[in-house]
Amino acid sequence: MKYDPTQVASFYDAYGDKEWSRFDDGRTPLPSLAVHFEQLRRFVDPGDRVLDIGAGPGRFTIELARIGAEVTVADISPGQLEQNAERLDLEVEALVADAEQLPFDDDSFDLVVGHAVLHHLPDLT
Repeated sequence: MKYDPTQVASFYDAYGDKEWSRFDDGRTPLPSLAVHFEQLRRFVDPGDRVLDIGAGPGRFTIELARIGAEVTVADISPGQLEQNAERLDLEVEALVADAEQLPFDDDSFDLVVGHAVLHHLPDLT
């Protein structure tokens, strides 16, 4: 199957709130979320510039903000970014972007968080 970013964006726009609730309803085990949060706390420091690519509705964006990171969110789905903005209680830079064509200069971020993004991209080898 050929990678089609429009198809991916449409899927997640239609998926709506299901992306947020997947940890709560058991589709993704809740301990997985705890493990990911622990890794964020382990590797992200207050003040770090972090790109949350494939940010979706904001599960990791919120945790990054709690840590004190300077967060930029990007997602291919405008609908998911809207949910992210609704759930976040502070302003972050947000943009609709394809992970294959990010508009950032090298060294723009200290870290990149990309939970569940790579499986959407074509084989780059």
